[in-house]
Amino acid sequence: MKKLSVILPVYNGEAFITKCIDSLLAQENIDLNTIEILVINDGSTDSSLDMLTNYAKQYSNIFTIIDQENKGAAATRNKAIAAATGEYVTLIDQDDWVDTDYVQTLLSAVEDGVTDVAQVGYKLVNTDKRVIKEVMPINTHFGQLLAIPAWAKIYETNFLKKNAIFFFENNIGEDSLFTLRVWLLSKAYKTVMYAGYNNYFDNQTNVTNSLHKGLSVKVNIIKLLDEMITIRSTEKNQQGLLDYNIIRTAMYYLLSYGKYAKPERFIEVYNELFQWLKSNIPNFKRNKYIWAKPAGEHAIASIGVKLIMSINSLNAVRLFAKVYCRNYR
Repeated sequence: MKKLSVILPVYNGEAFITKCIDSLLAQENIDLNTIEILVINDGSTDSSLDMLTNYAKQYSNIFTIIDQENKGAAATRNKAIAAATGEYVTLIDQDDWVDTDYVQTLLSAVEDGVTDVAQVGYKLVNTDKRVIKEVMPINTHFGQLLAIPAWAKIYETNFLKKNAIFFFENNIGEDSLFTLRVWLLSKAYKTVMYAGYNNYFDNQTNVTNSLHKGLSVKVNIIKLLDEMITIRSTEKNQQGLLDYNIIRTAMYYLLSYGKYAKPERFIEVYNELFQWLKSNIPNFKRNKYIWAKPAGEHAIASIGVKLIMSINSLNAVRLFAKVYCRNYR
């Protein structure tokens, strides 16, 4: 058995995968023979598969390639986890790369043999390859839930498989639900103050800035909330955090992408979200974390939740939408 399976989904990644893969091959203080780079080629139509095949020929003891018709990110990641042979797994996106001590740091975090998942931080890198922000992990229970990306973490493979933790197939919230299940089911969750994952962020092509902007009818936010509400806890405080996280998700979506919407569309989605909350969390307005933010919560997110809840209490959504939705084009 390999020590670590690095899961790399690829779809038309010819412009990125050399930097990504080379960063994995450049890892220091690690026997690369203990690593499996598990690549799922998700129906690429460019030269990605040829490039991957060349790597596999040169590093046959490290590379495993699965070639499939295009199925999307969630299905591809799920297939990779099922196929992973490593004792642990970590995920990396095709346009990202890692520092030379990244794998060693991840494996050191789980060397106690009991940790289900360990998270680290990451750096946001722009198109000029400049670091624009370093994001360190938040070492609180709720803060762990806020580490939404599935990457920049290492998971015990059997933990994922025995708990049937999988990626939800939807056009919003794929990582959110995966992380939510990990957060709820893990018995030993570790936070490491280290940022060795480099996340390439292109504001012009990022899906959240193209599909989600303007509260597009194509984005199925209700499908996401329907799945989130099925994840429950028998512990009262933890359930309160789960419910708050749902409220937070709805409010964040409305505020983040609603400023680019028509006022009428903003009001329509606002009404849809509040009707869903009333139907599924009848006492949601009494959630204590709305007004007393949980440890680790971001101040701006907490303010956003309070803002929308206040607008609801004042029945002022039409006035707010008229003022807020001025970025609509």
